[in-house]
Amino acid sequence: MVKKLALYKSTLSLAIIAAAAGRMVSSPLAKEAMQRVWLLSFVLLFVLGFTGAQREACPNAALLDPCTCDASGINCMNAQTAEQLQESFAAPGQNEHHGLWIQRTPIRYVNNGAFGNFKFVQVYIELNENLTEFVLDSLGRSRNTLRVLSFFGNALSTFSFEKVAEYPELMILNLAKNRLTDIPPRAFSSWRLEKLVLSFNPITSVGHFAFDALPNLESLHMTNTHLTTLGPYSLAMQNSNPKLRLMLSNSSISHIHATAFEGVRPSYVFLKHNNLTSLPQGAFLTLARNVQRNAWRRSDSKIGAIFTAGNPLSCQGCDYLWIQERVQNVILRRIFLDFRCADGTRLFELENTDINCDPNTPR
Repeated sequence: MVKKLALYKSTLSLAIIAAAAGRMVSSPLAKEAMQRVWLLSFVLLFVLGFTGAQREACPNAALLDPCTCDASGINCMNAQTAEQLQESFAAPGQNEHHGLWIQRTPIRYVNNGAFGNFKFVQVYIELNENLTEFVLDSLGRSRNTLRVLSFFGNALSTFSFEKVAEYPELMILNLAKNRLTDIPPRAFSSWRLEKLVLSFNPITSVGHFAFDALPNLESLHMTNTHLTTLGPYSLAMQNSNPKLRLMLSNSSISHIHATAFEGVRPSYVFLKHNNLTSLPQGAFLTLARNVQRNAWRRSDSKIGAIFTAGNPLSCQGCDYLWIQERVQNVILRRIFLDFRCADGTRLFELENTDINCDPNTPR
Protein backbone atom coordinates (compact mmCIF):
# COMPACT_ATOMS: atom_id res chain seq x y z
CA MET A 1 0.00 0.00 0.00
CA VAL A 2 2.90 2.37 0.78
CA LYS A 3 4.45 1.69 -2.60
CA LYS A 4 1.11 2.28 -4.27
CA LEU A 5 0.68 5.66 -2.57
CA ALA A 6 4.20 6.64 -3.54
CA LEU A 7 3.46 5.77 -7.15
CA TYR A 8 0.21 7.74 -6.98
CA LYS A 9 2.16 10.78 -5.74
CA SER A 10 4.83 10.38 -8.40
CA THR A 11 2.20 10.14 -11.11
CA LEU A 12 0.34 13.18 -9.84
CA SER A 13 3.60 15.13 -9.59
CA LEU A 14 4.37 14.21 -13.18
CA ALA A 15 0.95 15.44 -14.25
CA ILE A 16 1.40 18.75 -12.38
CA ILE A 17 4.85 19.32 -13.89
CA ALA A 18 3.45 18.51 -17.32
CA ALA A 19 0.64 21.01 -16.83
CA ALA A 20 3.09 23.73 -15.77
CA ALA A 21 5.33 23.01 -18.72
CA GLY A 22 2.33 23.10 -21.02
CA ARG A 23 1.56 26.64 -19.91
CA MET A 24 5.14 27.71 -20.64
CA VAL A 25 5.53 25.99 -24.03
CA SER A 26 3.10 26.95 -26.75
CA SER A 27 4.44 25.08 -29.80
CA PRO A 28 2.19 22.34 -31.31
CA LEU A 29 4.82 19.64 -30.70
CA ALA A 30 5.18 20.62 -27.06
CA LYS A 31 1.40 20.61 -26.56
CA GLU A 32 1.11 17.16 -28.12
CA ALA A 33 3.84 15.88 -25.84
CA MET A 34 2.07 17.29 -22.80
CA GLN A 35 -1.22 15.66 -23.85
CA ARG A 36 0.51 12.30 -24.06
CA VAL A 37 1.93 12.74 -20.57
CA TRP A 38 -1.54 13.58 -19.25
CA LEU A 39 -3.00 10.49 -20.94
CA LEU A 40 -0.27 8.25 -19.55
CA SER A 41 -0.87 9.66 -16.08
CA PHE A 42 -4.58 8.93 -16.11
CA VAL A 43 -4.09 5.43 -17.55
CA LEU A 44 -1.60 4.64 -14.83
CA LEU A 45 -3.92 5.92 -12.13
CA PHE A 46 -6.79 3.84 -13.54
CA VAL A 47 -4.72 0.65 -13.69
CA LEU A 48 -3.48 1.12 -10.15
CA GLY A 49 -6.99 1.73 -8.86
CA PHE A 50 -8.43 -1.21 -10.80
CA THR A 51 -5.76 -3.60 -9.56
CA GLY A 52 -6.37 -2.56 -5.98
CA ALA A 53 -10.13 -2.90 -6.31
CA GLN A 54 -9.71 -6.31 -7.93
CA ARG A 55 -7.55 -7.53 -5.06
CA GLU A 56 -9.98 -6.23 -2.46
CA ALA A 57 -12.91 -7.94 -4.27
CA CYS A 58 -11.42 -11.41 -3.76
CA PRO A 59 -11.32 -13.59 -0.65
CA ASN A 60 -7.99 -14.48 0.91
CA ALA A 61 -6.08 -16.51 -1.71
CA ALA A 62 -4.72 -19.05 0.78
CA LEU A 63 -8.15 -19.75 2.24
CA LEU A 64 -9.77 -19.99 -1.20
CA ASP A 65 -7.18 -22.48 -2.50
CA PRO A 66 -7.41 -24.63 -4.67
CA CYS A 67 -9.84 -22.16 -6.24
CA THR A 68 -8.52 -18.85 -7.53
CA CYS A 69 -10.11 -15.43 -7.90
CA ASP A 70 -9.78 -12.48 -10.25
CA ALA A 71 -11.98 -9.70 -11.60
CA SER A 72 -14.05 -12.11 -13.69
CA GLY A 73 -14.92 -14.42 -10.80
CA ILE A 74 -13.80 -17.65 -9.16
CA ASN A 75 -12.14 -20.56 -10.94
CA CYS A 76 -12.09 -24.01 -9.34
CA MET A 77 -10.54 -26.05 -12.15
CA ASN A 78 -7.92 -27.40 -9.72
CA ALA A 79 -10.45 -28.73 -7.21
CA GLN A 80 -10.40 -32.51 -6.77
CA THR A 81 -13.31 -33.24 -4.42
CA ALA A 82 -16.61 -31.81 -3.24
CA GLU A 83 -15.08 -31.47 0.22
CA GLN A 84 -12.38 -29.18 -1.14
CA LEU A 85 -15.04 -27.00 -2.73
CA GLN A 86 -16.89 -26.68 0.55
CA GLU A 87 -13.70 -25.69 2.38
CA SER A 88 -12.80 -23.11 -0.27
CA PHE A 89 -16.19 -21.44 -0.18
CA ALA A 90 -16.05 -21.16 3.60
CA ALA A 91 -13.45 -18.41 3.04
CA PRO A 92 -14.48 -15.04 4.53
CA GLY A 93 -14.52 -11.81 2.56
CA GLN A 94 -16.23 -10.64 -0.61
CA ASN A 95 -18.88 -13.21 -1.54
CA GLU A 96 -20.48 -11.63 -4.62
CA HIS A 97 -18.77 -12.47 -7.91
CA HIS A 98 -19.69 -12.45 -11.57
CA GLY A 99 -18.62 -15.93 -12.65
CA LEU A 100 -17.88 -19.40 -11.29
CA TRP A 101 -16.00 -22.04 -13.28
CA ILE A 102 -15.68 -25.70 -12.28
CA GLN A 103 -14.42 -27.43 -15.42
CA ARG A 104 -12.56 -30.66 -16.22
CA THR A 105 -12.33 -31.80 -12.60
CA PRO A 106 -12.72 -35.35 -11.18
CA ILE A 107 -15.48 -34.17 -8.81
CA ARG A 108 -18.30 -36.73 -8.57
CA TYR A 109 -21.02 -34.79 -6.79
CA VAL A 110 -21.90 -31.33 -5.47
CA ASN A 111 -24.15 -31.25 -2.43
CA ASN A 112 -26.20 -28.54 -0.78
CA GLY A 113 -24.02 -25.99 0.98
CA ALA A 114 -21.04 -26.48 -1.32
CA PHE A 115 -20.83 -22.78 -2.18
CA GLY A 116 -21.59 -21.33 1.23
CA ASN A 117 -22.80 -17.73 1.08
CA PHE A 118 -21.29 -16.99 -2.33
CA LYS A 119 -23.42 -15.43 -5.07
CA PHE A 120 -22.85 -15.55 -8.83
CA VAL A 121 -24.32 -14.21 -12.06
CA GLN A 122 -22.92 -16.87 -14.37
CA VAL A 123 -22.03 -20.44 -13.39
CA TYR A 124 -20.23 -22.96 -15.61
CA ILE A 125 -20.09 -26.52 -14.24
CA GLU A 126 -18.73 -28.18 -17.38
CA LEU A 127 -16.84 -31.16 -18.76
CA ASN A 128 -16.61 -32.96 -15.42
CA GLU A 129 -16.90 -36.50 -16.75
CA ASN A 130 -17.42 -38.05 -13.30
CA LEU A 131 -20.05 -35.58 -12.09
CA THR A 132 -23.27 -37.59 -11.71
CA GLU A 133 -25.06 -35.53 -9.06
CA PHE A 134 -25.53 -31.80 -8.60
CA VAL A 135 -27.91 -30.40 -6.00
CA LEU A 136 -29.31 -27.20 -7.48
CA ASP A 137 -30.01 -25.84 -4.01
CA SER A 138 -26.24 -25.53 -3.57
CA LEU A 139 -26.59 -22.34 -5.65
CA GLY A 140 -29.40 -21.10 -3.45
CA ARG A 141 -27.60 -17.87 -2.51
CA SER A 142 -27.58 -17.01 -6.23
CA ARG A 143 -31.34 -17.35 -6.60
CA ASN A 144 -31.88 -13.68 -7.37
CA THR A 145 -28.66 -13.08 -9.31
CA LEU A 146 -28.06 -16.13 -11.51
CA ARG A 147 -28.58 -15.49 -15.23
CA VAL A 148 -26.48 -18.15 -16.96
CA LEU A 149 -26.18 -21.75 -15.78
CA SER A 150 -24.29 -24.36 -17.82
CA PHE A 151 -23.89 -28.06 -17.04
CA PHE A 152 -22.47 -28.91 -20.46
CA GLY A 153 -20.58 -32.17 -20.78
CA ASN A 154 -21.04 -33.78 -17.37
CA ALA A 155 -22.53 -37.18 -16.51
CA LEU A 156 -25.85 -36.09 -15.02
CA SER A 157 -28.64 -38.64 -15.44
CA THR A 158 -31.08 -36.70 -13.26
CA PHE A 159 -31.84 -33.03 -12.81
CA SER A 160 -34.18 -31.07 -10.53
CA PHE A 161 -36.21 -29.52 -13.35
CA GLU A 162 -38.79 -28.13 -10.93
CA LYS A 163 -36.08 -26.09 -9.15
CA VAL A 164 -35.48 -23.89 -12.20
CA ALA A 165 -38.55 -21.87 -11.19
CA GLU A 166 -36.67 -20.78 -8.05
CA TYR A 167 -34.16 -18.79 -10.13
CA PRO A 168 -36.29 -15.94 -11.50
CA GLU A 169 -33.42 -14.14 -13.29
CA LEU A 170 -32.16 -17.20 -15.17
CA MET A 171 -31.97 -16.56 -18.93
CA ILE A 172 -29.79 -19.40 -20.25
CA LEU A 173 -29.78 -23.03 -19.10
CA ASN A 174 -27.44 -25.49 -20.82
CA LEU A 175 -27.82 -29.18 -20.01
CA ALA A 176 -26.29 -30.49 -23.23
CA LYS A 177 -24.17 -33.62 -23.44
CA ASN A 178 -25.21 -35.29 -20.21
CA ARG A 179 -27.08 -38.58 -19.64
CA LEU A 180 -30.65 -37.36 -19.34
CA THR A 181 -33.17 -39.86 -20.73
CA ASP A 182 -36.53 -38.30 -19.88
CA ILE A 183 -37.99 -34.82 -19.78
CA PRO A 184 -40.94 -35.10 -17.37
CA PRO A 185 -44.39 -33.55 -17.84
CA ARG A 186 -44.43 -29.81 -17.08
CA ALA A 187 -40.70 -30.01 -16.47
CA PHE A 188 -39.80 -26.34 -16.79
CA SER A 189 -41.27 -23.16 -15.42
CA SER A 190 -39.50 -19.83 -15.81
CA TRP A 191 -40.66 -16.37 -16.76
CA ARG A 192 -37.30 -15.11 -18.04
CA LEU A 193 -35.62 -18.18 -19.55
CA GLU A 194 -34.69 -17.42 -23.17
CA LYS A 195 -32.41 -20.29 -24.17
CA LEU A 196 -32.69 -23.94 -23.16
CA VAL A 197 -30.18 -26.51 -24.43
CA LEU A 198 -30.87 -30.25 -24.08
CA SER A 199 -28.95 -31.52 -27.10
CA PHE A 200 -26.66 -34.58 -27.09
CA ASN A 201 -28.59 -36.33 -24.32
CA PRO A 202 -30.00 -39.87 -24.78
CA ILE A 203 -33.54 -38.52 -24.36
CA THR A 204 -36.24 -41.04 -25.30
CA SER A 205 -39.37 -39.27 -24.07
CA VAL A 206 -40.75 -35.79 -23.49
CA GLY A 207 -43.75 -35.44 -21.21
CA HIS A 208 -46.85 -33.39 -21.92
CA PHE A 209 -46.51 -29.59 -21.62
CA ALA A 210 -42.82 -29.98 -20.72
CA PHE A 211 -42.05 -26.44 -21.96
CA ASP A 212 -45.45 -24.79 -21.68
CA ALA A 213 -44.49 -22.51 -18.78
CA LEU A 214 -41.63 -20.80 -20.65
CA PRO A 215 -43.37 -17.78 -22.23
CA ASN A 216 -40.14 -15.94 -23.13
CA LEU A 217 -38.22 -18.89 -24.54
CA GLU A 218 -36.49 -17.91 -27.79
CA SER A 219 -34.67 -21.14 -28.58
CA LEU A 220 -35.09 -24.77 -27.56
CA HIS A 221 -32.15 -26.95 -28.58
CA MET A 222 -33.03 -30.64 -28.46
CA THR A 223 -30.92 -32.10 -31.27
CA ASN A 224 -28.93 -35.35 -31.40
CA THR A 225 -31.17 -37.24 -28.96
CA HIS A 226 -32.66 -40.75 -28.98
CA LEU A 227 -36.19 -39.50 -29.53
CA THR A 228 -38.32 -41.62 -31.85
CA THR A 229 -41.70 -40.09 -30.99
CA LEU A 230 -43.00 -36.66 -30.09
CA GLY A 231 -45.90 -37.66 -27.89
CA PRO A 232 -49.16 -35.89 -26.99
CA TYR A 233 -48.65 -32.21 -26.08
CA SER A 234 -44.89 -32.77 -25.73
CA LEU A 235 -44.06 -29.39 -27.30
CA ALA A 236 -47.40 -27.70 -26.65
CA MET A 237 -47.12 -24.08 -25.56
CA GLN A 238 -50.08 -21.77 -25.15
CA ASN A 239 -48.09 -18.52 -24.87
CA SER A 240 -44.94 -18.95 -26.93
CA ASN A 241 -42.46 -16.20 -27.76
CA PRO A 242 -42.73 -14.84 -31.35
CA LYS A 243 -38.97 -15.46 -31.74
CA LEU A 244 -39.18 -19.11 -30.69
CA ARG A 245 -37.02 -21.58 -32.61
CA LEU A 246 -37.47 -25.31 -32.05
CA MET A 247 -34.30 -27.25 -32.90
CA LEU A 248 -35.16 -30.96 -33.13
CA SER A 249 -32.79 -32.17 -35.85
CA ASN A 250 -30.43 -35.15 -36.00
CA SER A 251 -32.45 -37.54 -33.88
CA SER A 252 -34.57 -40.60 -34.75
CA ILE A 253 -38.04 -39.04 -34.77
CA SER A 254 -40.38 -41.13 -36.93
CA HIS A 255 -43.77 -40.33 -35.40
CA ILE A 256 -45.31 -37.04 -34.28
CA HIS A 257 -48.61 -37.05 -32.41
CA ALA A 258 -51.35 -34.77 -33.72
CA THR A 259 -51.21 -32.68 -30.52
CA ALA A 260 -47.42 -32.57 -30.15
CA PHE A 261 -47.24 -28.92 -31.26
CA GLU A 262 -50.60 -27.86 -29.85
CA GLY A 263 -50.89 -24.08 -29.53
CA VAL A 264 -47.22 -23.30 -30.13
CA ARG A 265 -46.49 -20.52 -32.65
CA PRO A 266 -42.79 -20.79 -33.45
CA SER A 267 -40.83 -18.78 -35.97
CA TYR A 268 -38.76 -21.78 -37.09
CA VAL A 269 -38.94 -25.54 -36.56
CA PHE A 270 -35.90 -27.65 -37.44
CA LEU A 271 -36.71 -31.33 -38.00
CA LYS A 272 -33.84 -32.10 -40.34
CA HIS A 273 -32.22 -35.54 -40.50
CA ASN A 274 -34.78 -37.54 -38.57
CA ASN A 275 -36.70 -40.67 -39.69
CA LEU A 276 -39.96 -39.07 -40.82
CA THR A 277 -41.55 -40.85 -43.77
CA SER A 278 -44.66 -38.65 -43.81
CA LEU A 279 -45.97 -35.31 -42.57
CA PRO A 280 -49.41 -36.13 -41.12
CA GLN A 281 -52.02 -33.41 -41.52
CA GLY A 282 -53.04 -33.53 -37.87
CA ALA A 283 -49.65 -32.34 -36.68
CA PHE A 284 -48.24 -30.41 -39.63
CA LEU A 285 -51.12 -28.43 -41.12
CA THR A 286 -51.85 -26.81 -37.75
CA LEU A 287 -48.15 -26.23 -37.16
CA ALA A 288 -47.74 -24.60 -40.59
CA ARG A 289 -50.72 -22.33 -39.94
CA ASN A 290 -49.29 -21.33 -36.57
CA VAL A 291 -45.93 -20.51 -38.15
CA GLN A 292 -47.80 -18.27 -40.60
CA ARG A 293 -49.86 -16.62 -37.85
CA ASN A 294 -46.73 -16.03 -35.84
CA ALA A 295 -45.55 -13.61 -38.54
CA TRP A 296 -48.32 -11.23 -37.46
CA ARG A 297 -46.76 -11.07 -33.99
CA ARG A 298 -43.22 -10.43 -35.23
CA SER A 299 -41.92 -6.89 -35.56
CA ASP A 300 -40.58 -7.69 -39.04
CA SER A 301 -43.73 -9.66 -40.08
CA LYS A 302 -41.42 -12.32 -41.51
CA ILE A 303 -42.89 -15.77 -42.15
CA GLY A 304 -40.81 -18.56 -40.65
CA ALA A 305 -40.23 -22.08 -41.86
CA ILE A 306 -40.40 -25.79 -41.04
CA PHE A 307 -37.22 -27.54 -42.17
CA THR A 308 -37.51 -31.25 -43.06
CA ALA A 309 -34.48 -31.94 -45.29
CA GLY A 310 -32.71 -35.24 -44.72
CA ASN A 311 -35.83 -37.23 -43.80
CA PRO A 312 -36.83 -40.30 -45.86
CA LEU A 313 -40.15 -38.72 -46.93
CA SER A 314 -41.91 -41.31 -49.09
CA CYS A 315 -44.46 -38.89 -50.62
CA GLN A 316 -46.76 -41.90 -50.85
CA GLY A 317 -50.17 -42.33 -49.28
CA CYS A 318 -52.96 -40.15 -48.01
CA ASP A 319 -50.80 -38.43 -45.38
CA TYR A 320 -49.60 -36.32 -48.31
CA LEU A 321 -53.02 -35.45 -49.71
CA TRP A 322 -53.30 -32.23 -47.69
CA ILE A 323 -49.91 -31.12 -49.04
CA GLN A 324 -50.68 -32.05 -52.66
CA GLU A 325 -53.97 -30.14 -52.51
CA ARG A 326 -52.04 -27.02 -51.47
CA VAL A 327 -48.97 -27.22 -53.71
CA GLN A 328 -49.89 -23.90 -55.35
CA ASN A 329 -50.11 -22.13 -52.00
CA VAL A 330 -47.04 -19.87 -52.06
CA ILE A 331 -47.07 -19.41 -48.29
CA LEU A 332 -47.05 -23.16 -47.68
CA ARG A 333 -44.21 -23.53 -50.16
CA ARG A 334 -42.34 -20.81 -48.31
CA ILE A 335 -42.89 -22.51 -44.96
CA PHE A 336 -41.77 -25.94 -46.23
CA LEU A 337 -38.80 -24.32 -47.90
CA ASP A 338 -36.51 -27.36 -48.12
CA PHE A 339 -39.18 -30.08 -48.57
CA ARG A 340 -37.87 -32.99 -50.63
CA CYS A 341 -39.27 -36.45 -51.21
CA ALA A 342 -36.81 -39.32 -50.94
CA ASP A 343 -36.58 -39.32 -54.74
CA GLY A 344 -35.82 -35.59 -54.82
CA THR A 345 -39.30 -34.35 -55.79
CA ARG A 346 -39.98 -30.88 -54.43
CA LEU A 347 -43.25 -29.78 -52.88
CA PHE A 348 -44.47 -27.72 -55.83
CA GLU A 349 -43.74 -30.66 -58.17
CA LEU A 350 -45.96 -33.08 -56.24
CA GLU A 351 -48.86 -34.45 -58.29
CA ASN A 352 -51.91 -36.31 -57.12
CA THR A 353 -50.85 -39.30 -59.19
CA ASP A 354 -47.52 -39.35 -57.37
CA ILE A 355 -48.91 -39.96 -53.91
CA ASN A 356 -51.26 -42.85 -54.83
CA CYS A 357 -54.05 -41.78 -52.53
CA ASP A 358 -57.74 -42.34 -53.13
CA PRO A 359 -59.47 -39.33 -51.52
CA ASN A 360 -62.50 -41.52 -50.85
CA THR A 361 -60.52 -44.02 -48.84
CA PRO A 362 -61.49 -43.79 -45.14
CA ARG A 363 -58.65 -42.38 -43.04
